[in-house]
Amino acid sequence: MNRRWKLCVVAVWGLACGLAAAQDLAGAEKDIAEKWQRHRSVRARIAIAGLMDRNGNKATTRGEGTLEFLRRGDELLYRWETKKTLEVEAAGQKLKFDSTTLAVCDGKYTYTLNEQVGRKNATKTKGDPRSPANPQALLEALRKGNSLKLLDAAQVNGEPAYVIEATPKTQRPNDPVRATVYFFSREHGVLLKEEQRDKDGRPVETTTYSAFEFDVAIDPERFEFKAPEGVTVQDQTGK
Repeated sequence: MNRRWKLCVVAVWGLACGLAAAQDLAGAEKDIAEKWQRHRSVRARIAIAGLMDRNGNKATTRGEGTLEFLRRGDELLYRWETKKTLEVEAAGQKLKFDSTTLAVCDGKYTYTLNEQVGRKNATKTKGDPRSPANPQALLEALRKGNSLKLLDAAQVNGEPAYVIEATPKTQRPNDPVRATVYFFSREHGVLLKEEQRDKDGRPVETTTYSAFEFDVAIDPERFEFKAPEGVTVQDQTGK
């Protein structure tokens, strides 16, 4: 083998190794974090769809909403709003439940307001590390109770994505969800889709993020929580 051919083989081998390294889990997480860190603010639409069918009993979920986040110094502020409808068919009966959820993080605490069947309740907790507004913190939090695996690359609405599967280290016997698969944008690092799957790999509930707006002006007051009249906020911060 002549010297020029040897150099060519070494170069190709080095390139192949570099590409392989970029495709491992650590490389994907690093790239996601770096791309996400470039943005000062993000706004997106949320769509939720779910279907569970067990022993002839069906539960269908539909929902929509918005996600916003804003960096303020070292703080990350976010706002998550959704409206969901759950329709259940069981024992020959059909039931319908509407609910709304508002989660607001002011950089230190997260305030969550839920309303269902006309009842409202609000809680105050420490910042939620699993927020979809922060992919880096989300993956770090998932690792504590899950085994993470990088799956084959895919596309979400035509956008190339890293695909990371999180499988709980301890499975709850009656939980229909056996793994959750996260799709992160290769261009922006943001979460594009979250898919909860059953033991057969079928989607149980899917949350998709779309219509992204990056580095847009968002009023900081959007991240200030004000409890509705008559609703007491339950402080769960452990103070």
